[in-house]
Amino acid sequence: MDGNMPTILIDDLSSPTQTHPMIQTAIADVDPEHRSRDNDLWNTNTQLYENDENSPYTVIVASSLLSIPQIVVAAVTLLYKWQHYEDSSSLCLRIQLWVLVHCIRVTLSLSFEWVVYWAQNTQFQRVRDYHDRHTNLLKNIRFTLSLMELYWALMGNIWIFFSAGSSETDAHRCGDGSTTLHSVGFWLLIVPYVCALVPFLYCLISYGIVRLTGWDLDEYIEQRMSVKLERGATQEMINQLTLRIFAPTSLAYDPSCCICLCDFELNEKIRLLPCDHHFHSDCVDEWLSLNATCPTCRINISRTTLSQQKKIASHRQHV
Repeated sequence: MDGNMPTILIDDLSSPTQTHPMIQTAIADVDPEHRSRDNDLWNTNTQLYENDENSPYTVIVASSLLSIPQIVVAAVTLLYKWQHYEDSSSLCLRIQLWVLVHCIRVTLSLSFEWVVYWAQNTQFQRVRDYHDRHTNLLKNIRFTLSLMELYWALMGNIWIFFSAGSSETDAHRCGDGSTTLHSVGFWLLIVPYVCALVPFLYCLISYGIVRLTGWDLDEYIEQRMSVKLERGATQEMINQLTLRIFAPTSLAYDPSCCICLCDFELNEKIRLLPCDHHFHSDCVDEWLSLNATCPTCRINISRTTLSQQKKIASHRQHV
């Protein structure tokens, strides 16, 4: 057994033969017809969760496609249009500063989101453990970046949108007399407004299509709601997960259940998920009945077969 893991004894009431010391699936002695029905249930849930699991990747790719052009345009503009102003109150200096900080902020935000996404989905156990232990820190960083975005957008509204009201003569013309820097700042500032309007326009257009085609919107909503209700794991899936008895050692590893935040105690039933994470059986069973993903790493248990678990286990031993 891995020296970094606690001693977890196999429960006498759990299923027989286990295939790996930490990543195993309890295989019940069932007839072929029952096993075929279980496989159908797993395949059905796999289809239900495919869109959900791809959503984070889709969102971060869309964010990258939106942010990278802003970074490139701002960097190139600053490189060729950077000016030194003796008057610190110059509006052109403030616009130049706004574009610079905006470029840095977008770069930091995009880099942070990619790092978090990689940490959540990497196969390296140490990285995932670090991510799990510092979840609150990551949330605080994301919140700080969001506040910075809001504050800097307000400053941009004042410096760029209202520059026409400045007492400076032709204030938007900077340095060499061109309006390039002001125009770049204007378009960088307008992008968030356009993004905010996209969902509204989507809903408006969709509503128009529904009205014109006579599509039964109530039936569609009912179907989507039924899919939402089916996102939890079935009892058959939960029963196939390994159930053990916990016995702590001097080498503490995940000493508490991240669902109820209580420490594991001697002889408590522990449920092991295919991703190596373990929780109180009562806690995680209730969780899985609502959402068939690991509470810690979000790996979907309905998409992890026995052969995949063996591959994960083999990889963990070499990391």
